[in-house]
Amino acid sequence: MKDLTAYLAPDHTITLGQWGTFTLTPPDQASGLKLAAIVASGMQLMAGASEQPSPEVLELLDGINGPEGLQRLALGDDTYEAMLAARVPAPHVERAAQYALYLHVLGEAAADDLFDALHGAGGGASGEPQAPSSGPSTASERPTRTASTPRTGESRPRSARNTGPRASSKDAGSRGDSSSTAGT
Repeated sequence: MKDLTAYLAPDHTITLGQWGTFTLTPPDQASGLKLAAIVASGMQLMAGASEQPSPEVLELLDGINGPEGLQRLALGDDTYEAMLAARVPAPHVERAAQYALYLHVLGEAAADDLFDALHGAGGGASGEPQAPSSGPSTASERPTRTASTPRTGESRPRSARNTGPRASSKDAGSRGDSSSTAGT
């Protein structure tokens, strides 16, 4: 008999500043499929897909009632309720749910990398607060990260990648879905 316990997805603990620590428990099968469908649909949209999600995906997503439903799904009912009881501000609950979504579907390393890319180094999953800034953040203030190219293995600055047309973060709200954690 093979014991697979060592291979199971562990619980993860996140800290949300003064509001405390919270446990992210892996979702049940049905919730995990919904979370995976959300991430896959978001990635297709970001890649420029013009078609709507398949009827099977839409059926999976049926019943998620707006941002609160998605947050409950990603965080789990107990963790979501604990955050509300601790009076965690709504934007922080949204960000925690976004991290949980990526964590459950893509794994911890990918969730950390996505959070770094979306929200800047130093904040997010580690639980360590970002240093407050005296003004608006600019790309030149962020540390330069490198990635190797697939064929040569040479490093190139992160800013040299993904140079195609993209909407700026200011444009994100104009798409009418600024409160959703699903593609951000």
